[in-house]
Amino acid sequence: MINSTSTKISIGVPTYNSSKYLNECIRSIVNLKNVDEIIISDDGSSAAEVNKIEKIVNEYKKNSQKIFRFIKNKENSGAFINKYNLIKESSNDFIYILDSDNIAGKNLDKVIESVTTSDSSKNLLIQPNTMYQFWEYPMLAKLMSKFDKKYKVKFFHNNSVLNMKNVKDLLILNSGDYDLKNFVSNSKKLKSDIKKDPIIDKWVFWILNCGNFIVNKEKILKVTKKGLDMERSLRSVDAIVFSYLWLLEGYSIKVDKNFYHHHRKRNDSVSFLEMQDSKSSIQYFVAKVINYKDS
Repeated sequence: MINSTSTKISIGVPTYNSSKYLNECIRSIVNLKNVDEIIISDDGSSAAEVNKIEKIVNEYKKNSQKIFRFIKNKENSGAFINKYNLIKESSNDFIYILDSDNIAGKNLDKVIESVTTSDSSKNLLIQPNTMYQFWEYPMLAKLMSKFDKKYKVKFFHNNSVLNMKNVKDLLILNSGDYDLKNFVSNSKKLKSDIKKDPIIDKWVFWILNCGNFIVNKEKILKVTKKGLDMERSLRSVDAIVFSYLWLLEGYSIKVDKNFYHHHRKRNDSVSFLEMQDSKSSIQYFVAKVINYKDS
């Protein structure tokens, strides 16, 4: 058992038929000094995929001083349950969830240190402020982002902390492709206390749907346990479920200006394959947020 008072954190990597991306993902985190446990949790991939993942994990076990663990789910439970159980199996106070097709930012050690040395961190779901989007070559995409906006998503200029009321206000200012009049009984109540939308790229649900967060293990498990009872179709937007339940409990999301990762674009991801359920689920959570009443 890892010492729970350690300033080191765990990293959880959920997989589902994504072995071909796993090596690149692990290489981005295996040498971090503030990480001493890496857990890969597979959500019912094919037998061939599981064998490939197991070989990759065993190779790292041989050559790394870090604790490597491989969890194999007997059946596919969906991304939310896979991540929830992965967090449950971790040994440190904090865990970073990194999707297996993504790549961690090079400054992650500094981000982790800022999290573990701050007393306020255990009450925050810490999200990246920047995502560099790539299809095959992450470093090239980062370079190209200086010239083409499609390679980079940036939310704020500075650190930003959002509670549910803030998220609702931001949603009123920019609701993406959704007409909020369809979600409320009285459209006159759609008034935001924020005068101008501070989000640089996209809209607030992109923040809720990021899914690659750092969080206190004990609190996230307690707060999001009710998500296990949701219909699977709603849990198809697993990241939004984690974010929404966290905010609903009165906690806040911190979008850290120094926190970033490389986000792989692919047409065979879980979110792409469950696209229809995802669209319906987003509508469900838009309705929940816009009808939230601040006590």
